[in-house]
Amino acid sequence: MPNFPKPSGDLPEVLSPFNLRHYWLLAYWVYFRPTAFHRYLYQASPDVYQLRGYRKFVQTWRIRAYRNIYLMLPLAVVLMALLVGLVLFLYKSITVVNNTAWVNAIAVSPNGQIAVTASGDRALKVKVPSADSSLKVWNLQWGSQMHTLIGHEHGVTDVAITPDGQKAISASRDRTLKVWDIRRGTQLHELKGHKEWVSHLVITPDGHQAISSSGDKTLRVWDIDQGIPLQTLTGHNGEIWDIAVTPDGQRAVSASADRTLKVWDLAQGKELYTLSGHGAWVTKVVLTPDGKQAISASSDKTLKVWDIEQGKELYTLTGHSNSVLDVALSPDGKQAVSASADRTLKVWDIQQGKLLNTLTGHQGWVTSVAMASDGKQVVSASSDQTMKVWDLGSAIALHTLAGHHAWVTAIAVLPKTARLISASFEGPPKLWSLNRGIEQPMLGVIGTGIGMNVSFAIALTFMVLAGAVSLAIFLAISVIALGIIGNITASLLIGLFGSLGFCVGFLMADRIAADPMLEEVYQARNISLTLTIISGILFGLLVGISFALSSRTATGVFASIVFILVLGIGVGIVVACVVTEALSFNGRLRPGIRAGEAVSIGFNLLVAIGALRLPIYPIQFLMALLGRFREKWHPAAWDELLVLPVPRTQAFLQSHLQASEREGLRLVADVARNPFQRPWAQRALQTHLHKVSAPLHFLYDLLTSEDFNTYLLAPVRRVDWQLMPTTRQVLLGELAHQRVDGSGAGINQIAENLVWGLTRFVRNRQRSPLTRFAGLIYELTYTKTFEAVDFNLFALEKSYAGLSQYPGGVEIADSFEALATFLTYDHLSDLTGARDMVSWLSVQEFSIRPTVLSALLRLGDIGTKVKAYQAATTTVEQLATLAQITSALEILDEEVVEQVLVPEQAILRRIIRQWRCLVSQAMAQVGQ
Repeated sequence: MPNFPKPSGDLPEVLSPFNLRHYWLLAYWVYFRPTAFHRYLYQASPDVYQLRGYRKFVQTWRIRAYRNIYLMLPLAVVLMALLVGLVLFLYKSITVVNNTAWVNAIAVSPNGQIAVTASGDRALKVKVPSADSSLKVWNLQWGSQMHTLIGHEHGVTDVAITPDGQKAISASRDRTLKVWDIRRGTQLHELKGHKEWVSHLVITPDGHQAISSSGDKTLRVWDIDQGIPLQTLTGHNGEIWDIAVTPDGQRAVSASADRTLKVWDLAQGKELYTLSGHGAWVTKVVLTPDGKQAISASSDKTLKVWDIEQGKELYTLTGHSNSVLDVALSPDGKQAVSASADRTLKVWDIQQGKLLNTLTGHQGWVTSVAMASDGKQVVSASSDQTMKVWDLGSAIALHTLAGHHAWVTAIAVLPKTARLISASFEGPPKLWSLNRGIEQPMLGVIGTGIGMNVSFAIALTFMVLAGAVSLAIFLAISVIALGIIGNITASLLIGLFGSLGFCVGFLMADRIAADPMLEEVYQARNISLTLTIISGILFGLLVGISFALSSRTATGVFASIVFILVLGIGVGIVVACVVTEALSFNGRLRPGIRAGEAVSIGFNLLVAIGALRLPIYPIQFLMALLGRFREKWHPAAWDELLVLPVPRTQAFLQSHLQASEREGLRLVADVARNPFQRPWAQRALQTHLHKVSAPLHFLYDLLTSEDFNTYLLAPVRRVDWQLMPTTRQVLLGELAHQRVDGSGAGINQIAENLVWGLTRFVRNRQRSPLTRFAGLIYELTYTKTFEAVDFNLFALEKSYAGLSQYPGGVEIADSFEALATFLTYDHLSDLTGARDMVSWLSVQEFSIRPTVLSALLRLGDIGTKVKAYQAATTTVEQLATLAQITSALEILDEEVVEQVLVPEQAILRRIIRQWRCLVSQAMAQVGQ
């Protein structure tokens, strides 16, 4: 019976659950060296290793080496949970520096030294992980963050700062407003009353009152100082999107989704006028500095100028080809600039109601516009991730401010300065110089952000590693307890739970993609695509590792691909026969084919990437190149599951064979365990065989060394112990260009045959007397060959007849000639020629197989005794001589068992059995 395989390197006797290095070692075994893992289990208890089912699971608890692996799993899970907590903590900390949600609004203090940003996903009805729902207070002088104001349960939609710069009021989708002390970073009041999300707010010029609008179709007036409601203004029939207050604080104008604006008397809390005329939602309203006129913007692609003292329309401003999203007024109130989803801005003379200029240049929706303090410049923000500074007089773009990497969602010009603050979906806000058109870095934020991001990246890396280690331990335990069935079951369970997480991600991505603006910001298509790529690759990797851990490497590569192929066919059938409602054959067939193709081909390509281990292939390729300088870095030295070829594998193996044949052969054996890398082992062996000075000595070292009388792979199933070939047989078979059954039987053998066929063109197919002789001894390593009734060694004469040109070749050829001749003796008289057959043989100091030669010479001596038997004249002499021959054959048989190795041992024993049978027949005849 062959020995259990032993990979290169030393293994610990017992893994310790309190040694961190042992966790990485076990994970390394599972993902790269499964033979080492099985060797660890086997050396702990060979008897228990061969058990199966419930008995094995019970017995393993009594063995420390097994028990410690069980104990490692909960400890690894606890460690991963701690790292998950650390990652979440750091993520939350990073939101203190970075805006991890859409910045809906920016408010700047009157002195331009403080800004407050409001964050939150304003179109989602569920809270997503990236929505921090907070406000952040920024010190613009020092370029640092002062406070994070946390309290809202959902996204913050708007924010405003009181005229004294001491307080901020925020509006939220959680139906509340909050009053904050922005110097101390504390909450002063919570204003409740709205029944739906709060869309917008303004503060009256005296700083004592705030007016909020809501999706509940009402406005509410609040006392900021006391934190109490004062009035509720009702009348709109749709959500209210915007509010503007006159400079004297006596009137307010609201814009609504009911296509109207309303003018309110704030002192009496009543409606004065309803301004009708827009054909779609009214999204924005601004007032002239004198408070007598209002300019409204609408989704109907128009703006309107209103006289709010008389409640009548003055002008309709047309020219945009898409929704008008924002409007800004010059300080003198004579000009308005509108921003539209048609990618343009338009400059209007609102006193005459005519278009002055159209500003073009943006490549996306123009979502925001802000007027500079001097009224000579205007700044626009777009979904194309840029801002532009325009000169109103010449209508040209002075600067393009590029630096954001997502939709620019909010801008504000700092009072009395030529500076701008902008915010986006990613990172902290940015400061810009309008005159120079460059960013002014917020150094305090940058320093803090770098530290936080580095810490987060490190923690996230360790979390992923801890997850990979936990997964490895789980797979290891499953194969310990239930073998290949347990490993496959564990893989399916992991895939099932993993798919639930991916489903949640897909649903969230679909929810985001339902809104065009959010889809642009979050890039939901990219999210879905990323999730699809990750799931497909991980599935291929997981299945491949699971089968490899059960000594089924070839099956592992093809199994996931075949499974998804079959699944895709099933999906196509279901879509065609069940889901599709069309009655025609083509109407059902085409959707079914498209669905089947999407799974069987599209998703299967991702699975194939994982199955082929492509995610780590660039690292393996680089390590193979660096192996020229440090050989232990070459993947052939540390990865048994390498699928694709890497540079210098053959050269790496040959260099080790030249340095030390025994150690080189061990390394070749490690590589040959992988059917995908076996061709390179074959090429290295064949090249070395034809270059070495004593090739036959090399072959017999391979043939006789106990180091290679091991199973090629670790036996996992009971059938593996009977059918799995030895390392010696595989290496000899490769030298002889024979397809060796490398893993016993079953599906994996089909997979290995497929791999052999795919890699056949890579193998060295040059034939020579040496490869033919390797084929001979390969055939003779199988018992069924020489135990066959019609076994005829002469039929293989071509395999050993041409060896005379190599050192020791004459000895091999002559000895096999003698063995073949002795096997043909079927009469006792034939034995008399045995001495002549071996007369030219002699045992020398440099003989390759001295024990074989010695046995052949002893058989020649026995042939001489047969001559004595024939010369005997009496029955007693004949019987005595035959008895001596029988005794000599028995003694020789014992010596052959002890001293001669296969395959000659088996052939010699067959010769001895045949000769003893002939002697027994002669004794029976003499006795009669």
